[in-house]
Amino acid sequence: MFLLVIHYNTPWGHSEYEILGSTAKYSVLVDISARIPYSCTCPAFAYSVLLSRTHIMVGAFYGRHRSLSVIVIQCKHILATLIGRRLSLCIDRPANTDDLAAIYCRLYPLPKETAGIVDGNAIPSDS
Repeated sequence: MFLLVIHYNTPWGHSEYEILGSTAKYSVLVDISARIPYSCTCPAFAYSVLLSRTHIMVGAFYGRHRSLSVIVIQCKHILATLIGRRLSLCIDRPANTDDLAAIYCRLYPLPKETAGIVDGNAIPSDS
């Protein structure tokens, strides 16, 4: 398995990661000020954290002060992001609002419009 981690930096200090796997791309957020400090757009994260409220992996590492810390990792994309960031293996790219919008459009494409259907309702014909 090979994962490529791209780190997007914005001029206003927002930091986001895009994980390019062998079959898909996912967006990862780390250091979130929330009960769960990480987020990933992959189905494993959605199932394990958001639906079943469990976690997949638990990792242990030695922190800056040589003390053992335990972190909970919810998916392999978050793990790849944390490892890549720690070992300085991420590809750094500056990003602006248009760049982030393009990333989100790739990750969350709008459904193709169906002729005659708007918001799930049929459009009445004028004939």
